[in-house]
Amino acid sequence: MYYFLILSSLLILPFKIFSDGRLIEVCGIDGSGKSTFIQDMKDALTEKGRKVIVLKPLSGDPAVYKFLDELDALKANTADRELHERIDRFKSEYFFLGMLNHKPLIDRYISEGYDVLCDRYIFSYKTYQECFDQSLKEDETLLSQLPKEKITFLLTAPVEVAMSRIEAKGAPASYENPVFLGKAQEIFLREANHYPHLVHLNGNGTRQSNLDEALSVLEER
Repeated sequence: MYYFLILSSLLILPFKIFSDGRLIEVCGIDGSGKSTFIQDMKDALTEKGRKVIVLKPLSGDPAVYKFLDELDALKANTADRELHERIDRFKSEYFFLGMLNHKPLIDRYISEGYDVLCDRYIFSYKTYQECFDQSLKEDETLLSQLPKEKITFLLTAPVEVAMSRIEAKGAPASYENPVFLGKAQEIFLREANHYPHLVHLNGNGTRQSNLDEALSVLEER
C-alpha cells in the first residue's frame, strides 16, 4: 500500500507541475505601452519563479512586411475599390491564419506550465478586423477553437500621447495615425465589457503601478 501511494504521487506530480500554465493577452493601441508592460511582467513573473514566454500571434513574419508595404503603396496609388477590398482581405486572412498557426505552440507552452504573454491576441484581432471593415461571422467558429486567455490586460492612453511615443521611435507606419488609433481605442473600450476577465490599465500611468495591479490580479485568479 505504501509503495502504491508513492507511485500514485509520482504519477500525479507532473500534472501538478505542468498544468498551471496561463495565457495572458496584452492589448491596446500602438503607443499605449504594451511592449514596456510585457517586459516588466516577464521580468517580475520570472523573478517569482514562473516560466514565461512572450508570443506575438498577430505580428506575422517580418520577411513578409516588405510585400505588405508594397500592397499599401499599390492601394494608395489607385482608386479601384475592388482592388482596395482585395488587398484588405488578403492582409486580414494573412494575419488571421498566422494567429491560428500559433495554436499548437500556445497549447504546448501552457501544458508545460508557462505563463504565455501574448502581445495582442483574440480581442486585438477582432478590434483591428472591425477597424478595417473585415469582420466575418465565419471567423468566430475558428476563433472559438483557440486557447482562451485566463486574463486580458487592456492598456489605454490618450491618442496624442500614443502618437508622441510612436514618433519618438521613428517615422510612423501608414496605420499609425491619430484617426486609426482613435478608432481602434474606441472599439477596445466599447467591447471591453464583453470580456469578463479583462483588466483595464492606465497606459499613461506609472510602470510600477500598472505592474503592481497586474500582479495582484494574477495572484487572485
